Amino acid sequence: MEELFLTVLNMSLTGSYVIAAIMLARLFLKKAPKAVSYALWGTAGFRLIFPFSFESVFSLIPFKAQPIPQTAPLGENVSLGSAVGAALRAAGDAANGGLGTVTVYLGRTADGYPITTQAYHSEVWLMFGSYLWLIGMAALLLYSIVSIVLLKRRLQGAVFSRGNIYEADNLRTPFVLGVFRPKIYIPIGLREEERRYILLHEQTHIQRFDHLVKPFAFLILALHWFNPLVWVAFLLMSGDMELSCDEKVLKTMDQEMKKPYAQSLLSLAADRRFINGSPLAFGEGNVKARIKNVLNYKKPSTWVVTVTTVLVAALSIGLAANQVNSGTGDYDFYNFSVNGFMLGADTQEMDTSAFTPIEPLQVKDGYDFNFEEARYSADENTGRLIKLFVNVYDGADIPHKLKSIEQVMEVFGQGKRGWQDREQGLRYLEYRQKEGRLSATVRFVYTDGDSDGINHRLIWVMAESSLPYPYPWEEAHASDVPSDEPLTFLSAEPLNFSSSVETDLLALGQAAFETYMALRMSEKTPVEERIASYQLNDLSILAGDSQEFAVAVHYDFTTDHDDYFNPAEGAQGKGTWPDNYRELRVQYAYEDIYAIIGIGTGGGGQGLPPYPAE
Repeated sequence: MEELFLTVLNMSLTGSYVIAAIMLARLFLKKAPKAVSYALWGTAGFRLIFPFSFESVFSLIPFKAQPIPQTAPLGENVSLGSAVGAALRAAGDAANGGLGTVTVYLGRTADGYPITTQAYHSEVWLMFGSYLWLIGMAALLLYSIVSIVLLKRRLQGAVFSRGNIYEADNLRTPFVLGVFRPKIYIPIGLREEERRYILLHEQTHIQRFDHLVKPFAFLILALHWFNPLVWVAFLLMSGDMELSCDEKVLKTMDQEMKKPYAQSLLSLAADRRFINGSPLAFGEGNVKARIKNVLNYKKPSTWVVTVTTVLVAALSIGLAANQVNSGTGDYDFYNFSVNGFMLGADTQEMDTSAFTPIEPLQVKDGYDFNFEEARYSADENTGRLIKLFVNVYDGADIPHKLKSIEQVMEVFGQGKRGWQDREQGLRYLEYRQKEGRLSATVRFVYTDGDSDGINHRLIWVMAESSLPYPYPWEEAHASDVPSDEPLTFLSAEPLNFSSSVETDLLALGQAAFETYMALRMSEKTPVEERIASYQLNDLSILAGDSQEFAVAVHYDFTTDHDDYFNPAEGAQGKGTWPDNYRELRVQYAYEDIYAIIGIGTGGGGQGLPPYPAE
């Protein structure tokens, strides 16, 4: 129910913008045929009942298709009383400056103990708002039904005249009643001239199917009863309906018949208006405006009709269309990672011995490496991972575990939507980072319905990048080091390279390695990537000098977290992982400060002078 209410809120917000635009457009259409204004309301109706639309570059909607992001509902069956109680507690909590969670009562156990859960304020208000929305909608529909029943009782004594025309002596205004077999009810004792005008007007309503439009518009009003702009739109639409109907009647008359027609409007004007969605009363609109419109009416010229029709058609298309959503946005997918597989990773460092090989996909442009855990491809020049396909049925760590598309939207917002496979009921949501002609695209594939108790469950994550990834020793930052700046460290004491260069470089290399491993053990590193301890086994200088050099290290490390996963080192879960190899590239920065500018498994000494120097 909460998801449906959130969808209605999104439609109502978009519909409000469309209604405001139509109200503004009507100010410039005062001299245009009223049928033009009446037709525009169809676009508002479309926006208020359909949560989807087509996309166009000509869209006049300035925001995304769903301005309010989908929020995961509480997921529990909560009674109305519990929802009200939770809303009151949330209001009290907010008044006291709290924005945490509140207790929601779900019922009692067989032993009489209360069953509770904790919910965020957004979940509570969404749940409470859903109940309030349903109550208001039910009340408005009940009012409409009661109005129809009471009206029909008043019409029990109506006398059949001819065709679908009935006369009654207790009516103050004529109207049309009925959907499939509409009937015209008129007061008894009308003059022949008045009777002719009235019947012509009401028959025009039926010919234009206004007797269907009005009840349908009322149902939309009931759906969005909480939106004042929808009430305004309903009343304005009803007025445009009457004015345009008057104009169509006047087209069939001579100019000298306008005054008698206006007099009949005045004599039969109703003092009250019906908004129960069933009758189309003759005097239901603004009588003063209708009389003024009738007296000032002139048949529009062909060019006026043509121009206004084209303009209104363009406006309708612009307001009905959504913005073209290519999913492109201010994303950073350069090193996008899911379940330990990362775009731009050096595939030569990845230990796949623990993975389960599977058959390649029999499709064009498949994947170079195929395992049950993931499929991926590498750039043939750099060896960097540039394309991946990961099964995330049990959750996608990005870096927090996501299981539904709603959770994805909470992280990334709205993206480009589409069908991945209609037969299997799979949809996708796609995001793109563009850098000139290059880009990185991430696609989340999810179920159209429920799967194992999770609605819109994530199935696959597919990512592909054409962004420029450096050769292993061209990058300034290590991909497996969670730092935005080169790691820096302070020399333990002033070094005299002229007396003992080898000893000093080895000391610097060890200090660099300890700095790198200390970061991997620190709280700055996510717990699923954090190690518990390490043991340095061997360290040697590969190449370079005191300004920049490369050092090779052999080491063991241990992990104490079940979720640890590092494909590059072939490590997953708790355990001790022996005989690991890394090459660190170290560069002098200033004074006694040195920086680690690269970490990898090969080519660390590329471009450096030989060591020791000749």
